[in-house]
Amino acid sequence: MEQNTTLVTPIKFNVFDEKRFMLDVLLTAADNNFEGYDLIRKIVTKDTPKYVNDDDYADDLMILAFNIFYDLVNNRPTVYGESYKIDMLTTTCHIYFGSVAGATVNGRLAYQPMPDGRSPEKGADINGPTAVINSASKMNNGITGGTL
Repeated sequence: MEQNTTLVTPIKFNVFDEKRFMLDVLLTAADNNFEGYDLIRKIVTKDTPKYVNDDDYADDLMILAFNIFYDLVNNRPTVYGESYKIDMLTTTCHIYFGSVAGATVNGRLAYQPMPDGRSPEKGADINGPTAVINSASKMNNGITGGTL
């Protein structure tokens, strides 16, 4: 899930709110693994609000992304007559997902691990463990099948 959140914030904040660069430039930077786009990578990694820092801007986007995901997936029927439930437990598949994915607009370089479960993206948690817990607790944890 965090993958969705970490992609929404740099786009909304830098492209639409702050108008630092156009979306096509950000996408081109990611498509090129940020080679030749050092300033853009620095902006999206160091100067963009991040989930897990008890920052309402980023955390509100996490809540929005989670709620959309939850509404689209939870209780939808499976081919076996059961229904899907949302868990926030990627455990080790975040390493595999990262190993087959190109760079992402949050500054994550190609083929690097994705965040695991609801954990921060690498290097994002700069305000300590209490801020991480505060941000993570803003999601409605009671409606998931489990979180990591």
